[in-house]
Amino acid sequence: MKLHTKYCGEISYEPHELITFPDGLFGFETYHSYLLIRLEDDHGSPFCLQSVEEPDLAFILVDPFQLMPEYAPDLSDEDCERLGNPAVEDLALYVTCVLRKPVSESTVNLRCPIVVNIHTRTAFQVILHSDNGYAFQKKLQDFAAKGDASC
Repeated sequence: MKLHTKYCGEISYEPHELITFPDGLFGFETYHSYLLIRLEDDHGSPFCLQSVEEPDLAFILVDPFQLMPEYAPDLSDEDCERLGNPAVEDLALYVTCVLRKPVSESTVNLRCPIVVNIHTRTAFQVILHSDNGYAFQKKLQDFAAKGDASC
């Protein structure tokens, strides 16, 4: 199948590559099918979460562990159940990145990660309820100041 994307031009994909968000994403609840596209060949590069239902709808995602190796979100029992109660190693986590100018002013949302069951390709955006200090808008420059990676 072919899809015109917001950031990557036209791409080809197979239906088994889709990630399904039964509840959609916060603010975009009517869109359920997405592709996760690495923006560069580099293992540490950000991703594009591209809607297949709306070509102009795409989000930049980053691996939170590249920014903060100690990131340890505590998923609720309800969140784990919605994902099919997978083992921790069967989950992939991403955080949304809002790009700004200058890039150092860009932010990531550590409080609402996207969690994907890698076997079922079912995903949810969750709100972490524990008092973990994870911010809704953490500036990339804060990670760079500690020597961590950035998007």
